[in-house]
Amino acid sequence: MQLFDAHMHYSDTHGPAFDAVRERHGVGACTLACIPQMGVCSTVPDALYYKAVHPEGTVYVMGGLERSAWFLHGGDAAALGEDLVAQAGALLAAGCDGIKLLEGKPDEGRRMADAMYKQMLFGNKAYKELFRALEAGETPVLFHCSGGKDRTGVAAMLILLALGASDETIYADFVQTNECRRPELEKIWAEHAEEIAARPEQKKFYQGIAGVHPESVELVLSTIRSRCGSVDAYLEAEYGLTPARLMRLRRMYLE
Repeated sequence: MQLFDAHMHYSDTHGPAFDAVRERHGVGACTLACIPQMGVCSTVPDALYYKAVHPEGTVYVMGGLERSAWFLHGGDAAALGEDLVAQAGALLAAGCDGIKLLEGKPDEGRRMADAMYKQMLFGNKAYKELFRALEAGETPVLFHCSGGKDRTGVAAMLILLALGASDETIYADFVQTNECRRPELEKIWAEHAEEIAARPEQKKFYQGIAGVHPESVELVLSTIRSRCGSVDAYLEAEYGLTPARLMRLRRMYLE
């Protein structure tokens, strides 16, 4: 048996084109590794279909876990474990032959976090409800999320933006999270001390689990401005805050 240790992007060569590549290189069997990305559809159904229409033993599918669960559970190891086990069980029940695990990619966690921050800025029903309550004067308002730092932190950024705060003020407010969560940060760094000693870049990774990355402020602000042209245009497009309504909101909370 000849074994080839190589990979190609199946998403770029679906169906017959992929078969042609396999035939040209004499590849009798292959493994499709499904790597989920935030904001796109799962590739698992397509991979399982490809497996189903080929002879048994010639196509294997490794299902990909939705790794955003790592962030959504805010460092709760038990909840994260239950989530990942449930995901793995569902993938195996659907017909996957195993689970695709990513190792050796230290930037993967940050890439997912950045994608999550960008995604939550648009079409977010929770943020729309938050601004509705603020405009209606339904205060005080308690806003939160499971981790209490990412979605909550962005919500605070948006409120400050709507009230005309400077980028510097927004940055200072956001990074205060790391001071308030200092005990949690010290704890997670201590729990992974050996790993951090071997790979120092992991300290920043775990900072994103228990705290926040200061660079996320620039990411949010630049995403808003590049996509919409200005903060005011974004606030109007997403939350209906026309110049008149925005002025009224500022009078309500700043005067």
